[in-house]
Amino acid sequence: MMKLLAAASIGLALAASAAAAQEAGQFTIGVGIGSVAPKNNNGTLAGAFRSSVGSNVQPTVTFEYFVARNIGIEVLAATPFKHNLRLNGAKAGEVTQLPPTVSVQYHFDNGGALVPFVGVGVNYTAVLKVKESG
Repeated sequence: MMKLLAAASIGLALAASAAAAQEAGQFTIGVGIGSVAPKNNNGTLAGAFRSSVGSNVQPTVTFEYFVARNIGIEVLAATPFKHNLRLNGAKAGEVTQLPPTVSVQYHFDNGGALVPFVGVGVNYTAVLKVKESG
């Protein structure tokens, strides 16, 4: 989850239009790229099968509403992420999931073209489909 939030934050910081300050009641929309990179080497199953899960990158969109000057509540959405599941290097299945995220952010009023922000959020990963192979 931390990698997704970091990737989304970087993407949004690069793609968002600059503004000196955001006022209460304003909305922003952003586009970016999100990455979900699960822990890859997850040990062995039944003492013999090395397991791994692949990463995936998808486009994201955010909607942010400013509840106060420079303080916004943001919802991040993405297209579904697909991850290959492997046992001893052979494809054993595929998982499709969505990780919607809601965060609260503080945007620094620096008067510059690039406005940095910090935030904290929660994520609920919804598994949409599990497909087994072999």
